[in-house]
Amino acid sequence: RAFSTEIAQGAFAYPMVLCGLDFLFGPSREIVIAGKPGAPDTEAMLAELRKPFLPNKVVVFRPDEAAETIAKLAPYTETQASRGGKATAYVCENFACNLPTSDLGKLRELLGKKAE
Repeated sequence: RAFSTEIAQGAFAYPMVLCGLDFLFGPSREIVIAGKPGAPDTEAMLAELRKPFLPNKVVVFRPDEAAETIAKLAPYTETQASRGGKATAYVCENFACNLPTSDLGKLRELLGKKAE
C-alpha cells in the first residue's frame, strides 16, 4: 500500500526495480575473458557466455593489448591475464574466483553451476 500510487503511475518501471534489487541482493557472477581480440579461442569463450541465461552477471573482456586501460576501469582485472598465449576465463561468484581456465569444457561446467 505504501507505494501503490507510484506503482500505478509507473507500472512498467517496477519490473526493472525488481531486477535491480535481485542484482543487489542475489548471487552474482563476475566473468573476465582475457585474450586476443578476434582469435578463435577468445571468440569461442565469448560465444559460450551468450548461450545460457545467466542473470546477474558482469562480463569484462580484457584484450591483452588493452590490459592497462581495462585495469583502470576494473582494477580487479589487473592480474587476470591470458595464460600460455590462450584465451583464459576467470569466473567469480560473489567476489570469490574459481581457478582460471583456458578449456571451453571447463568454462561450460563453471557456467552451468548454479549460483549460490
